[in-house]
Amino acid sequence: MNTGTLWQKIGALLAALLLLGEGGIHPAPPGNPPQTIAATTTRRVNVWKTVSGPVDDNTASIFWFGHETGHNLYNYVDVRVGYTSQYLRIFVTVIDYNLWQMPSEDKDPRLYDAVAIYLDTAGDRATTPQPDDYFFVNGWRHSWPGENKDAYHRDGRGTGSGWSESWSAQWTESVGYSWYNTGPNNNGNCPTAPFDCDAGWSTVITLTFSSLGLPGPPAPGAIWGLGVYLYDRDAAEPAALVSPPAMWPETFNANNPSTWGEIAFDPPRYTPRPAVATGTTVVRRDLGGNVADAYVGGGGNCDGGYLGGGDVNHGDEGLFVASQSLIGDFPCWSKSYLRFGLTGIPPGKVIISATLTLHLWGNAGYIPSLSLPSYIHLFTVAEDWSEHTIIWNNAPMAKENLTATWVYPRTDQGPDFPGIPYTWDATQAVAEAYAAGRPLNIALYTADTHFDSSKYFVSSDASSDWKPEGKPTLRVIWGEPAPGVEKRVNRPTARTDDVLSYTIRLRGAGTTLYLRDPIPAGTVYKPGSVVGGASYNAAGNWVEWSGVLSATQQLTVTFAVTVTATGPRAIVNTATVTDTANTLTASATTIANGHSVYLPVVLRNW
Repeated sequence: MNTGTLWQKIGALLAALLLLGEGGIHPAPPGNPPQTIAATTTRRVNVWKTVSGPVDDNTASIFWFGHETGHNLYNYVDVRVGYTSQYLRIFVTVIDYNLWQMPSEDKDPRLYDAVAIYLDTAGDRATTPQPDDYFFVNGWRHSWPGENKDAYHRDGRGTGSGWSESWSAQWTESVGYSWYNTGPNNNGNCPTAPFDCDAGWSTVITLTFSSLGLPGPPAPGAIWGLGVYLYDRDAAEPAALVSPPAMWPETFNANNPSTWGEIAFDPPRYTPRPAVATGTTVVRRDLGGNVADAYVGGGGNCDGGYLGGGDVNHGDEGLFVASQSLIGDFPCWSKSYLRFGLTGIPPGKVIISATLTLHLWGNAGYIPSLSLPSYIHLFTVAEDWSEHTIIWNNAPMAKENLTATWVYPRTDQGPDFPGIPYTWDATQAVAEAYAAGRPLNIALYTADTHFDSSKYFVSSDASSDWKPEGKPTLRVIWGEPAPGVEKRVNRPTARTDDVLSYTIRLRGAGTTLYLRDPIPAGTVYKPGSVVGGASYNAAGNWVEWSGVLSATQQLTVTFAVTVTATGPRAIVNTATVTDTANTLTASATTIANGHSVYLPVVLRNW
């Protein structure tokens, strides 16, 4: 099937303005984005900095909320997020069957169709809005009022107890929309007459970091609070805003930042704790594994989404992933959900690595050269779901996006079934689920904006008699905990008589560990500085400790030395940790009394 072809032709006839972002396809960073280390108890979107050029919406991070039904009171929302060294870009797409804009510019956009973005730039999760908390509202409108119209904007800053709307910042936005017959501010006979219904609207909100009072982008690993609230009018005044609230996360309260979700900027790479690999578990349905999978949405026939198509279950079919920026093609959008039981992994193990493998058997596009690759994200899902009851309108929201993989369209007739294998790094997702004693629950979705970008994968319902290796497969390498050691020094450079402080962090594995850390040449031990249960051995001139740490225990040892070296030298301090089976070392280096080099100042046409 060719996802999008029918609806693309219909969409071309719509009285629609498509949202033009920062156009073009820009080179994406190679490989997967890095994974986060710390698990989150709330919903989080991880975003990675665009180093060169503008944000590419096709590779932006994405999350979703809301749903659509056979009547016109509910809305579905996709939110794409990216950032550069200068700005944060948020692209919101709203499926809304009744578009209502302000009839005049003296109205409040929050009484019509609008979206609000809330940011907690300190990430302090206060219970009342603080001066580091901000909101930005953009009201939808037909193209005639133009972009960046102040009358359709509202913004505010926290005061410590509430919001001040006297505060204002310079920010930019653009809007787009799509409808069929009647157009905005006129419901016609929707939903009885489907083509009297509108399709939806979209907006890009761009916030410079300077507008938030910041000198530049957040530091890598920074976590802010984030909330999104959708305002929706579906009837003429004086009727109220009749649609139920739609918000992300579902706990969102505008006046309580502790209820907001999170946005993590360039989160650190996930690293499993030290371990020795001792086993591999492969989870696949034909191997006896407990596996469930289903797609929600339009699939290859583009028959989902619009006026009730989101209520159809596809638990016995293939898997599909698709999205677009063309709002009229909403019936083609699809997500896939997968669940893998982890009971085949023995208890008490360390998850060293895990990969999800799916086989691509087809993709949209009658002309292969027009089909484009998709950057497909892997999300963890906290809520449970059933393979034979999950639909677009009850499918869980994502908890967190962790990794992504480029999936390229098939440009020929081969290879034969089961198709082309693609893998996702699922290590963090499996480690979190295993630690919680739960199955692995994940979703796959994409931020694609282009036509002919849908991807078709083999599901667990494919015949087991015909190349069963093509079914969704989870491969987990696990092992026994091993001891670990890390070391750091507080100063990379120093002078004679400066004090250096060393920190050693040990991780146990249930064995007796022996730590020895000789005082480095060019320094002397600072008396009484060792803490953490270790001691200074004056005869050997080293810091030492021994004891048993369980696999869940850590020990931190710190001590200080005084630099005695009078000339330039590298001061290298190396700690050694041993048990009956392992010898580990960790070092930290400081350059003492280094020579300074001053470069000339070159002025041109001064």
